[in-house]
Amino acid sequence: MREVDKYLRTGENMLWESMPERFPLLEGNMKVLILGEWIVTLLFAAALLYVERDDPKFSTGAVALVMVVAAAIILAPIVEYYSLKNQRYYLTDQRAILLTKSENFYYMDYDKIDDCQVIDGIAQGSCIVMGGAIMETVRRELRWQSCHPKTDLQGDGSGEAMGMVFYLPQGLKKMVQLMKDSGVQFA
Repeated sequence: MREVDKYLRTGENMLWESMPERFPLLEGNMKVLILGEWIVTLLFAAALLYVERDDPKFSTGAVALVMVVAAAIILAPIVEYYSLKNQRYYLTDQRAILLTKSENFYYMDYDKIDDCQVIDGIAQGSCIVMGGAIMETVRRELRWQSCHPKTDLQGDGSGEAMGMVFYLPQGLKKMVQLMKDSGVQFA
Protein backbone atom coordinates (compact mmCIF):
# COMPACT_ATOMS: atom_id res chain seq x y z
CA MET A 1 0.00 0.00 0.00
CA ARG A 2 1.31 3.43 -0.95
CA GLU A 3 1.47 6.15 1.71
CA VAL A 4 -0.97 8.31 -0.25
CA ASP A 5 -3.66 5.60 -0.28
CA LYS A 6 -4.67 6.39 3.31
CA TYR A 7 -5.57 9.94 2.22
CA LEU A 8 -7.78 9.01 -0.73
CA ARG A 9 -11.48 9.68 -0.44
CA THR A 10 -14.04 6.96 -0.97
CA GLY A 11 -14.43 6.47 -4.72
CA GLU A 12 -11.41 8.66 -5.57
CA ASN A 13 -9.26 7.21 -8.33
CA MET A 14 -5.54 7.72 -8.83
CA LEU A 15 -4.71 9.03 -12.33
CA TRP A 16 -0.99 9.80 -12.10
CA GLU A 17 1.88 9.81 -9.67
CA SER A 18 5.20 11.54 -10.06
CA MET A 19 8.22 12.91 -8.28
CA PRO A 20 10.75 15.63 -9.09
CA GLU A 21 13.24 15.05 -11.86
CA ARG A 22 16.87 14.97 -10.79
CA PHE A 23 18.25 18.45 -10.31
CA PRO A 24 21.46 19.97 -8.91
CA LEU A 25 21.65 21.87 -5.63
CA LEU A 26 22.69 25.03 -7.47
CA GLU A 27 20.67 25.39 -10.65
CA GLY A 28 19.63 28.01 -13.15
CA ASN A 29 18.89 31.52 -11.89
CA MET A 30 18.90 30.31 -8.29
CA LYS A 31 22.63 29.59 -8.46
CA VAL A 32 23.47 33.29 -8.36
CA LEU A 33 20.94 33.99 -5.60
CA ILE A 34 22.09 31.13 -3.39
CA LEU A 35 25.79 31.82 -3.90
CA GLY A 36 25.18 35.51 -3.27
CA GLU A 37 23.36 34.80 0.00
CA TRP A 38 26.16 32.48 1.10
CA ILE A 39 28.92 34.98 0.27
CA VAL A 40 27.18 37.92 1.99
CA THR A 41 26.42 35.77 5.04
CA LEU A 42 29.97 34.48 5.31
CA LEU A 43 31.43 37.97 4.85
CA PHE A 44 29.16 39.40 7.54
CA ALA A 45 29.95 36.58 9.97
CA ALA A 46 33.70 36.84 9.25
CA ALA A 47 33.63 40.62 9.77
CA LEU A 48 31.85 40.19 13.09
CA LEU A 49 34.35 37.60 14.24
CA TYR A 50 37.25 39.81 13.13
CA VAL A 51 35.93 42.80 15.07
CA GLU A 52 35.27 40.66 18.13
CA ARG A 53 38.71 39.01 17.99
CA ASP A 54 40.68 41.95 19.40
CA ASP A 55 38.09 44.04 21.20
CA PRO A 56 34.85 42.28 22.19
CA LYS A 57 31.98 44.71 21.73
CA PHE A 58 29.09 42.25 21.83
CA SER A 59 28.10 39.61 24.33
CA THR A 60 28.93 35.99 23.61
CA GLY A 61 25.20 35.34 23.24
CA ALA A 62 24.83 37.99 20.53
CA VAL A 63 27.78 36.59 18.59
CA ALA A 64 26.42 33.05 18.97
CA LEU A 65 23.00 34.21 17.73
CA VAL A 66 24.54 35.77 14.62
CA MET A 67 26.48 32.56 13.93
CA VAL A 68 23.34 30.44 14.32
CA VAL A 69 21.43 32.72 11.92
CA ALA A 70 24.33 32.58 9.46
CA ALA A 71 24.37 28.77 9.64
CA ALA A 72 20.59 28.67 9.06
CA ILE A 73 20.90 30.91 5.99
CA ILE A 74 23.69 28.77 4.57
CA LEU A 75 21.94 25.45 5.29
CA ALA A 76 18.45 26.47 4.07
CA PRO A 77 19.06 25.72 0.35
CA ILE A 78 20.58 22.34 1.25
CA VAL A 79 17.60 21.42 3.44
CA GLU A 80 15.20 22.54 0.69
CA TYR A 81 17.11 20.47 -1.88
CA TYR A 82 16.78 17.26 0.12
CA SER A 83 13.17 18.01 0.98
CA LEU A 84 12.26 18.55 -2.68
CA LYS A 85 14.06 15.43 -3.86
CA ASN A 86 11.75 13.31 -1.72
CA GLN A 87 8.41 14.90 -2.52
CA ARG A 88 5.70 12.91 -4.30
CA TYR A 89 3.00 14.32 -6.56
CA TYR A 90 -0.34 12.69 -7.29
CA LEU A 91 -3.29 13.50 -9.50
CA THR A 92 -6.61 11.86 -8.83
CA ASP A 93 -9.92 12.34 -10.56
CA GLN A 94 -10.76 14.99 -7.90
CA ARG A 95 -7.60 16.78 -6.82
CA ALA A 96 -3.85 17.39 -6.97
CA ILE A 97 -1.94 15.98 -4.00
CA LEU A 98 1.52 16.75 -2.60
CA LEU A 99 3.14 14.40 -0.09
CA THR A 100 6.31 15.79 1.48
CA LYS A 101 9.43 13.97 2.64
CA SER A 102 8.14 14.10 6.22
CA GLU A 103 4.80 12.71 5.00
CA ASN A 104 2.86 15.94 5.36
CA PHE A 105 -0.18 15.81 3.12
CA TYR A 106 -1.46 18.75 1.06
CA TYR A 107 -4.08 18.89 -1.66
CA MET A 108 -6.08 21.21 -3.87
CA ASP A 109 -9.44 20.19 -5.30
CA TYR A 110 -9.51 20.94 -9.01
CA ASP A 111 -12.59 23.14 -8.71
CA LYS A 112 -10.79 25.32 -6.11
CA ILE A 113 -7.66 25.97 -8.19
CA ASP A 114 -8.21 29.61 -9.13
CA ASP A 115 -4.92 30.03 -11.00
CA CYS A 116 -2.56 27.45 -12.49
CA GLN A 117 0.61 28.01 -14.48
CA VAL A 118 3.63 26.18 -15.79
CA ILE A 119 6.68 28.19 -14.70
CA ASP A 120 9.83 28.00 -16.83
CA GLY A 121 13.19 29.70 -16.61
CA ILE A 122 13.72 29.66 -12.86
CA ALA A 123 14.55 26.05 -12.10
CA GLN A 124 16.35 23.71 -14.48
CA GLY A 125 13.03 22.74 -16.02
CA SER A 126 9.30 23.42 -15.68
CA CYS A 127 7.19 23.50 -12.52
CA ILE A 128 3.43 23.47 -12.04
CA VAL A 129 2.22 26.28 -9.77
CA MET A 130 -1.33 26.15 -8.41
CA GLY A 131 -3.30 28.75 -6.51
CA GLY A 132 -3.52 32.50 -6.92
CA ALA A 133 -2.46 32.95 -3.30
CA ILE A 134 1.19 32.28 -4.21
CA MET A 135 1.45 33.67 -7.75
CA GLU A 136 2.76 37.06 -6.65
CA THR A 137 5.83 35.67 -4.86
CA VAL A 138 6.45 32.28 -6.46
CA ARG A 139 9.00 33.49 -9.00
CA ARG A 140 11.18 34.91 -6.21
CA GLU A 141 10.66 32.01 -3.82
CA LEU A 142 10.11 28.97 -6.03
CA ARG A 143 12.01 26.43 -3.93
CA TRP A 144 10.68 27.80 -0.65
CA GLN A 145 7.11 27.79 -1.96
CA SER A 146 7.67 24.24 -3.24
CA CYS A 147 8.65 23.09 0.25
CA HIS A 148 5.95 25.11 2.03
CA PRO A 149 2.49 24.90 0.43
CA LYS A 150 0.31 27.84 1.45
CA THR A 151 -2.49 26.81 3.76
CA ASP A 152 -5.16 28.67 5.66
CA LEU A 153 -3.75 28.84 9.18
CA GLN A 154 -7.28 29.32 10.49
CA GLY A 155 -8.53 26.27 8.57
CA ASP A 156 -9.37 22.85 9.87
CA GLY A 157 -5.88 21.40 9.42
CA SER A 158 -7.05 18.93 6.77
CA GLY A 159 -4.13 19.66 4.45
CA GLU A 160 -6.17 21.70 2.02
CA ALA A 161 -3.82 24.17 0.36
CA MET A 162 -4.48 27.59 -1.11
CA GLY A 163 -1.33 27.32 -3.22
CA MET A 164 1.33 24.71 -3.93
CA VAL A 165 4.07 23.85 -6.40
CA PHE A 166 4.96 20.61 -8.15
CA TYR A 167 8.72 21.16 -8.53
CA LEU A 168 10.13 19.75 -11.80
CA PRO A 169 7.64 16.86 -11.91
CA GLN A 170 8.48 13.88 -14.08
CA GLY A 171 5.89 13.62 -16.84
CA LEU A 172 4.90 17.28 -16.67
CA LYS A 173 3.11 17.30 -20.03
CA LYS A 174 0.97 14.32 -19.04
CA MET A 175 0.18 15.93 -15.67
CA VAL A 176 -0.85 19.20 -17.32
CA GLN A 177 -3.10 17.34 -19.76
CA LEU A 178 -4.73 15.32 -16.97
CA MET A 179 -5.36 18.51 -14.99
CA LYS A 180 -6.85 20.23 -18.04
CA ASP A 181 -9.06 17.18 -18.65
CA SER A 182 -10.23 17.55 -15.03
CA GLY A 183 -11.27 21.17 -15.60
CA VAL A 184 -8.21 23.12 -14.41
CA GLN A 185 -7.56 26.24 -16.48
CA PHE A 186 -3.91 27.10 -17.15
CA ALA A 187 -2.80 30.69 -17.73
